[in-house]
Amino acid sequence: MKFISFAAGLVAMATQAYALFDEVETLTTENFEEMVLNDDENMWIVAFYAEWCPYCKPFDPEYAAAKADPKMADKRVKFAAIDVMANRETT
Repeated sequence: MKFISFAAGLVAMATQAYALFDEVETLTTENFEEMVLNDDENMWIVAFYAEWCPYCKPFDPEYAAAKADPKMADKRVKFAAIDVMANRETT
């Protein structure tokens, strides 16, 4: 019974982690330099997060709201997030 509860918890946690920062560009070690560092036309606001971090979760709706804000439509600002646990070489 404990194994089933543990497995269900892992599935729930993975689902939450997948949804974290799903409204913004997803960065990885492979595309960070190309998309962010080599972009001379846009400013990037990047959230460095860990799936397990309870302090990172409140930023997801804030990033989504900022990205969807009509005032940002004509600005050259891009929003992105990178999972630091899966992309340790980037940080």
